[in-house]
Amino acid sequence: MKWIYAVFGIFLLLALCSIPVAAVDDLTVSEYQIMPWFDSSVSELRSSQSSSVVQNGVEKFDYYVSSGCKQLDIKVSWDLLPNYNSLTLRLFTPKGFLVGEYTDTYESSVKNGIIPIAITSSSPLESGYWRSEVVGTKVSGSQPFNIIINSR
Repeated sequence: MKWIYAVFGIFLLLALCSIPVAAVDDLTVSEYQIMPWFDSSVSELRSSQSSSVVQNGVEKFDYYVSSGCKQLDIKVSWDLLPNYNSLTLRLFTPKGFLVGEYTDTYESSVKNGIIPIAITSSSPLESGYWRSEVVGTKVSGSQPFNIIINSR
């Protein structure tokens, strides 16, 4: 009977001493600072694409961030007229963790058809393919948009 308690004790000790992998990755994501990005002095844009999205549609863009980069800039822009459509930007790390969801009222309280974000960190960002998803949150018809992605 004592061996059952010993085995139970070992399992309990292992469970308490191990840190889930997701918890470590969540800590990494929480180290990122997210702020509006309006830096027009960036001379080299690495990726600029145009696309369109419909209601509840998702357009995906993968962008490679090399090791040593400390900032990732993303800007989604579209014309509000004539339908005053709403888009959402979702950003994921290379390991698939959601960094956040952003709308065009992220940087101001006024709907303006621009989602400008900069992800920074005191240590280098996770290298690999970061995924940006543009979602048609409230779209009548099809909404064309531009997305600019740059790392430094």
